[in-house]
Parts: sequence; C-alpha cells; structure tokens
Amino acid sequence: VPSFIGQNIVEVQQEYRDRLNFNVTEEYSTDYEEGLIIWQSVTNESVREGTTISLTVSRGPRLITVPDMSGQDEETAQSELTNAGFTPVVRRQYDDNVAEGVVIRTEPAAGEQQAEGAEVLVFVSQGEFETQVRVPGVEGLTEERALAMLAENRLTGTVQDVQHEGDRGIVISQSI
Repeated sequence: VPSFIGQNIVEVQQEYRDRLNFNVTEEYSTDYEEGLIIWQSVTNESVREGTTISLTVSRGPRLITVPDMSGQDEETAQSELTNAGFTPVVRRQYDDNVAEGVVIRTEPAAGEQQAEGAEVLVFVSQGEFETQVRVPGVEGLTEERALAMLAENRLTGTVQDVQHEGDRGIVISQSI
C-alpha cells in the first residue's frame, strides 16, 4: 500500500476501487486543503486485495465567526480572540469618538467567517488626534535658529524686519 497522504480522496478511491476498500473519516485541518488525505492506517505494507484501509480526509480549516470586539479594552479583545482560535494583531489609530485603549473595530469585521488560526487586525484607539501644538518661545534667538526651532515643531514663521535699538538679526517679538 503506497502513501496516500496529500492525495485527493476521490482520485485515490477511483484508482484503487477494484483492489482496496476504504473507511473514510473527515476532520478539520489547517495543513491540508479540503479533500486531501491527511492520515492512513497502513503504509508501505503488502495487504490482501479487498483489505479495508482507514483514511482521514481534510475538511479544510475550521471556520470561526469573528466576535464583535468594538468597545472592549485591548487586553480583553486580545484574550477573547485568542480563546476563539484567532491570532490577534493590534494596530493603533486616532479616533475622536473612541477613548484611548478601546477597540474601534476589527478586520475582518465582526460576524465574518475566518479559518481557525487566522490573523484578525484589532484597531485600538489612541484617543483624539491633537491638532493643537505648543509654540516655542523664539524671542532673543537669531532669525535662523528661530525658524529652525519652529520647523522642528512642524510650524512655519514669517520674519518682518523692523527698526529698533539692539542686535541686528535677533527676534525681538513673536505674534503667538
């Protein structure tokens, strides 16, 4: 009896239908596609014609429904997804409507079917995106250094030359 592991059950049954009998059971497998043989009771042995060989055939991966994790904290979501048979992968993003550390959504979405062991992206809120920034004080700095400091803070500045008593090229005031 040759090894049938990895072969299609229909093809094996057709090829050996006159010489062997098969007792076929099925089970889920993430290693073998649906319809492929993943185990057999006898291999590399001589048997009498008409002998029954037990075979286990893959049903493919077990499909699981992605649970709704929105509103859960990150740790709970990771734990529940792992317990359900998934591999959670956390991604962070800003969300003005969801508190920091709370799940916004998953991909695939809640209710979708996925293979056991599949990755599920968990989008966790970083809270509101801050649109306000602190403006550094640049008075007393050279024009070059003042503009560089503003650029480091993702800001831009406009320089106006004015007449005054004091060092030339030094910032004497700023509007914000």
